[in-house]
Amino acid sequence: MTWLTTLYKSYYELEKLNDTLAFEQQVMPICHTLQNAHIHIVINNQGEFIRAEVLEKAQVVLPATEQSAGRSSGLCAHALADKVQYIAKDYADFGGIKKSGFELYKTQLKAWCDSEHSHPAVIAVYQYIAKGSVVADLIAEKVLHAQDGQLLTKWHDEGETPALLKILPKEKGLFDQGSALVCWSVEIPGDPQSKTWLDPSIQQSWIAFDSQNGDSTALCYATGEDKLVASNHPAKIRHSGDKAKLISANDKSGYTFRGRFLSNEEACNISFEVTQKAHNALRCLLTKQSVFRNGDQVYLAWAVSGKEVPNVTEPDFTNLASLLEKANSIDHTQDLRSRIR
Repeated sequence: MTWLTTLYKSYYELEKLNDTLAFEQQVMPICHTLQNAHIHIVINNQGEFIRAEVLEKAQVVLPATEQSAGRSSGLCAHALADKVQYIAKDYADFGGIKKSGFELYKTQLKAWCDSEHSHPAVIAVYQYIAKGSVVADLIAEKVLHAQDGQLLTKWHDEGETPALLKILPKEKGLFDQGSALVCWSVEIPGDPQSKTWLDPSIQQSWIAFDSQNGDSTALCYATGEDKLVASNHPAKIRHSGDKAKLISANDKSGYTFRGRFLSNEEACNISFEVTQKAHNALRCLLTKQSVFRNGDQVYLAWAVSGKEVPNVTEPDFTNLASLLEKANSIDHTQDLRSRIR
């Protein structure tokens, strides 16, 4: 667990550097995940729709549960920004091709709004999605596209393909507009930051709410302390579409745990706080400093202090010149030069 403990310690040093780094290089807060956003909806503080637009190549840090951050199949809602499939009550009414996750999304968002950690912008989002007109509003804004009351899965019309359909991936040759991820802006008088994914107060509101939901504590193998245990570990380490995990315990069949343990808890216990901060530190390090990549494989060297380290994958010609100069000043230079070469 040395690598995990080292990354956990690195998190706090990287956090101190956030104000000096570009957004994409900053270390993420815990209880959040990185996603590509496709649609930006703007509402007011009364939950009334104002406008919407398509986003191209936009990454947002969004509130997520431990389960939703690692979701790969099945329905599991993020907390605020999520796909049309989740946030739109009328997704099924317009012929959505996947099962709606709206009730899961709405229930979780309401619990946050009803808690002591609620936030005015989050309440406004809940008021809007409860009206059940998200897809209808986006069609009216020409962000989503429908024909005869059904969301299009192919573009047949002449002319240029709509902006959203250009950036959505195809599944078996079809578009699923329900897979477009929506992020929110809430325009509140006197509040200069309307973009929810950039508002630190919303981030802290979600962290406080989400952190109180666990009830299982055990010895953390990384810190040696009794802490709230993680049941799911983060993915998306190398990029937002990365499904590989460094720690996984969801294999319940076959040679589960190699026959040595009865449960995954006996094999390894990592606290929720440690795994979140360690993985977030690793993501940050992969973006802020030089790494060596061999296909999908990544080699990384870093200092816990957060200071920059030399690029170990490139030749240091300054150091090489120094060694050659030293070789010329001592005996047996031929042997030393051959070793340098």
